[in-house]
Amino acid sequence: MMDHKKTVFVLGNGFDMDLGRNTSYKNFAESTFWPFEGEKDGLGGFLNSHKGKDKWFDLENLIREYASIERKIERFNRNIQKDVPAFSLLKKSLIGYIKKEEEVKLNEDSVAVYLLKQLCLTFDMASALKVYSFNYTDMDKVFDYIGIGIGCKAKCEYIHGTLENDSIILGIDEQVNCFPGYEIFIKTMQPTYESHPILEDLYFAEEIIFYGMSFGDIDYPYFQMFFKDRCDEEKYYGEFSKKRIAIFTRDIASGRDIKFQLMKMNNKKLMQMYNFNTLKFFYTEDGVTDDLKDYIKDLYVW
Repeated sequence: MMDHKKTVFVLGNGFDMDLGRNTSYKNFAESTFWPFEGEKDGLGGFLNSHKGKDKWFDLENLIREYASIERKIERFNRNIQKDVPAFSLLKKSLIGYIKKEEEVKLNEDSVAVYLLKQLCLTFDMASALKVYSFNYTDMDKVFDYIGIGIGCKAKCEYIHGTLENDSIILGIDEQVNCFPGYEIFIKTMQPTYESHPILEDLYFAEEIIFYGMSFGDIDYPYFQMFFKDRCDEEKYYGEFSKKRIAIFTRDIASGRDIKFQLMKMNNKKLMQMYNFNTLKFFYTEDGVTDDLKDYIKDLYVW
């Protein structure tokens, strides 16, 4: 029988960035690790043409656009024989870049470090918390850096693989109608993709913390069913129980973007999301506020 934790901690790229790591796709594209500098054609040329003009440079969405039959890509000739090795080179280069960023000293003043320290000091991490990371970086190294006691570690599952054995998952979702051969870009088609009980753990958890997730279109398969369930009026008056849900994001603007994504996922029922749960946003640019300290105090009083 599965050992369900009362608290689930879900980490996105914003968590790594708050730690002081430059791990956004745009950071990677602007680094010396970028493998397509000067490329003019194919997958490499298409990605390279966007790195200077896209403010956020969403690598996976660009791959999605390139592979999709519905999207016309002018000036770039798709060639599966060349694009397959280009895709492999992209992943290899990203692994090298992320490994470099793992060596960066963590930002001691960040909300991310503060929150982890408080979690370590508050309770037995191994028995009370389950961590799901959408990042590639090693959470054990983060816990070791914080270094508060031997038990300051929680079980972490890596949705998109890890740097260990170069097994990262990079790619697109199953909803894309791909050109023949480009199905290899789909995450679930990749040989290192594994099952993770994230939906089940979210369902049974009483407290859920999302940190640094954008909840973009590519994340919908992981969360849409959960957020719809949290807004179901019929379930609310049946076996439904409230959950405490905290979302940590950079600022009010990014929080507004997340709320928009939540409305897209739950059929515009954000009000029900607030009414049927205890939903709270924290903006990391504000630092460690009294509101955050109060939240920490109440985390595990059940």
